[in-house]
Amino acid sequence: MKHKEPKLPLALLCALALASTAARPVAVDQVWTNRDISHARLRLVAVLPAATLTGDPTVSHYVAARWRTFFPDPGFDWIPASECREKLRSARVGKGSLLDAAVEQVERAGQTDESTSRAASRLLGADGLLLLRVDRWERQAGTRDMIYVDLTATLVDSAGTRLWRSAGRCHIESRAIRGNVNLPEPSPGVRTERVSAPAGSPGASASGGTNAPGASSGGNLSGGGGAGFFKDKLVRDGLRQTPMPSPPSVAESEEAAVPPDFRAAVDSLLAAWVPRFPTRPRPSDPR
Repeated sequence: MKHKEPKLPLALLCALALASTAARPVAVDQVWTNRDISHARLRLVAVLPAATLTGDPTVSHYVAARWRTFFPDPGFDWIPASECREKLRSARVGKGSLLDAAVEQVERAGQTDESTSRAASRLLGADGLLLLRVDRWERQAGTRDMIYVDLTATLVDSAGTRLWRSAGRCHIESRAIRGNVNLPEPSPGVRTERVSAPAGSPGASASGGTNAPGASSGGNLSGGGGAGFFKDKLVRDGLRQTPMPSPPSVAESEEAAVPPDFRAAVDSLLAAWVPRFPTRPRPSDPR
């Protein structure tokens, strides 16, 4: 029976094109798949926070969050890393947390052992774990800066049995990336002159000012009295009303903290993994 190639979303096709042009070279060093992977009953797989050799939480969160973007439906559902992080951090193992134990094992061996895999899967209600490790995250300065990102990804079942594993690297010129990648522009905010809230009114800051979006101060436009006052002020003064910007989510904040050229390198490497990751029809529900 001829295998039918899955259709990829436009965003992934663009990323694949990036991997073959501006972000060259992207190399996938090894891909290993367990011959018995078809017998693994995976319905829900937890994406654990990526282990980093430097312990950088921003890089850890970003890489793990991007994984679900590139592999939205491999035949099972994902539990996001943000949810896994909080639950694993609250579970104590010895002198540390279950999160600490899992990250340490992934840093050392690329995957969790049987005991940790069972404990994490049981706590998260998962049938398996997706484990990521950032082996290199480096910028070498020069006439043309070089960006180096190396990743290892491993899929295990709830007993810690390895089902799939791959390692890859992306080494790119920073200047070439800046000229070829169209990254999303920041959301437009309300642009008008600074308006001071009356003393003692809700949302008034100690400095007496209400901030434009993105600034940090006590006058918060994202909600509460400060946002209401600012919106009412625009209406009373007859100014054109623009939709109030909503506060950035945690994922958006983490993404903004990662330099664009590193984002491009991660996306290029994940795109190269897309055709190599095992996908299959979802298992049917028992009747």
